[in-house]
Amino acid sequence: MESINTFDQAAVATQSDAIKGRYVTATKAFAPGDIVFKDEAFVYSTCDCEELLDETTDFTKLLDSNEDQTSYARSMRKSFHKILSAMIEMEIISDVDRAKCILKCITMYIGDKNSLSNLLQLSYANEPACKAAASTLRKDFPIAFQSIPLSVLTKIIGVLNTNSHELETLNGTGLFLSACLMEHNCAPNCSFTTNETTLWVTAIRPIAIGEPLSIDYGNMFYRPTSERQATMLEGYGFECTCVACTELPDLARAFICPNCPSGIVHLFPKEGYKCLQCQKLMNQKQIDQVCALEKELQEELPDTLEGVGQAAKGLLHQHHYLLFWALDALGLRGAQALVHNVTKLAHMWDRIITSIEYVVPGAHHEKTIYYDQLAQVRVITGDIGGAKQAYSKAYEISCIVSGANTPPTLALKELVDDVPKSRDELVERYGTGHEDEYMEEMEESDEEDEDMD
Repeated sequence: MESINTFDQAAVATQSDAIKGRYVTATKAFAPGDIVFKDEAFVYSTCDCEELLDETTDFTKLLDSNEDQTSYARSMRKSFHKILSAMIEMEIISDVDRAKCILKCITMYIGDKNSLSNLLQLSYANEPACKAAASTLRKDFPIAFQSIPLSVLTKIIGVLNTNSHELETLNGTGLFLSACLMEHNCAPNCSFTTNETTLWVTAIRPIAIGEPLSIDYGNMFYRPTSERQATMLEGYGFECTCVACTELPDLARAFICPNCPSGIVHLFPKEGYKCLQCQKLMNQKQIDQVCALEKELQEELPDTLEGVGQAAKGLLHQHHYLLFWALDALGLRGAQALVHNVTKLAHMWDRIITSIEYVVPGAHHEKTIYYDQLAQVRVITGDIGGAKQAYSKAYEISCIVSGANTPPTLALKELVDDVPKSRDELVERYGTGHEDEYMEEMEESDEEDEDMD
């Protein structure tokens, strides 16, 4: 990772547009798997003290292991517990790691007003809510916040709310000033990966000189167009007009064609609900039927494998996003009894992967995770050869989305070269530094005898 170019060293340029604001373009061509640049967190924090808020008000005990008292201004230390508790109750902040990042930025500003010059140039959304939160904090905790101009405090809250990245290995979030300059696209040409306090951006498809670099702000994997656009508007203050939203069919909304037995219908932005095979459009009655069924399932997803099949009612194709997320819930968050039925477990995961490959055909971070999970399932079902294939696929995708010689990709290479042979080996391999919720549930399921049918 040390040899990777920083943003200032990389073959990129910052551009400015009256509508889009600042964005980044390539100054050389990049191939899939090329790492474009890396960035270190300007500010970061973890969620480690969240549970302690109910147990102690001691400032020093609420510090992360990498923090000391100087991480926070003297003016906020005495009321630190009250301030944190108040901030996480605010919807625009809500998380303790984000609250601590905001307080650290305020501490920087108090020490040197120029320290936040780059941060204060960034754009953000939801200004009314950010301003209301800033006003409340200045009113309720004047000693800690009155020295910060309302406009500056509003911007700090807004920038952290809009632009923070998850730091999975640290159980927290951080702000990366260079990555914030990249524009959004629902079908991006780059992905980002984080490891501890480092973020790096990798090309996931060929990028030409002068082409804007883009990432998916919301990681809206396997989500329909309308949901993606609503998320962008609510969370980032703009309506997405990328090609995936305005020109391509919505693959996540998949319906069985009423006119031909093997056809799949998708909503096309300009043409309507059209079958890919027979090219016929659904009529209004048919459209009303499928929309009513979607609304019904949005209120309550089926919670058994059989229920997923029944929920389709001959209208929804198995690739439909609601059926996919129902299977996801079964496979990753509670299908404990299915561990005792390896045939059913294997069938369910075959369906999950088939749907992913249909709706998200290119390289994507989430596909790495799902193939990793598939490998674990195949170990559990005794298919070690199949597990090796799944790990190999996860490794292949990771080489593109994270780069070949990076920590997450090299970890997958180790699994390809030495595939776990049993559940006990899985627990041993994933139990240190990579605790897997799915594996925890699998362990618990040994004590379950009921079937979920």
